[in-house]
Amino acid sequence: MFFPFKARFALNLDCEDVKGRLASRLGESPVVDGVFGKVNGDKFRAFLYTRSFRDSWRDIFYGKIIPSPEGCEIVGYFAWHRFVLVFSIIWVAVPLYATFLLLFHGNLIKSASPFMLLFLFFLMANPLWPFRRTARQRVVDFIQDIFSDVIIHKEINV
Repeated sequence: MFFPFKARFALNLDCEDVKGRLASRLGESPVVDGVFGKVNGDKFRAFLYTRSFRDSWRDIFYGKIIPSPEGCEIVGYFAWHRFVLVFSIIWVAVPLYATFLLLFHGNLIKSASPFMLLFLFFLMANPLWPFRRTARQRVVDFIQDIFSDVIIHKEINV
């Protein structure tokens, strides 16, 4: 699968210690705004939590902890929650199909499907583009802060 926003951290630390550090910091509930998440075995997820608004299309960092010769690596990518992805595909596919049918078999002016597509576009992308980049960067900065003393190498594309 294609994920344009990725991050990779090579750490000079045992994998169990990496899991412990992540679990202790991600499990804390942010008081106002902050990075929140969950560690589950070798995998974890982290996202920027904000109380000011709810963004179902927020980018979540899905990370995996992998043993390496130097110690451990964190490899991950940013993506939407799977339910939101399926919902968005259905939300876009139905109006597109209806628009296609109306273009060739009916009157497009009377259809609400183009407006549904426009509504989805503004709902999931337009007003929040600057915030999304900032949110991804804050999650990466959060991980860097946790492991600042043991990072050997990092590759970040957010």
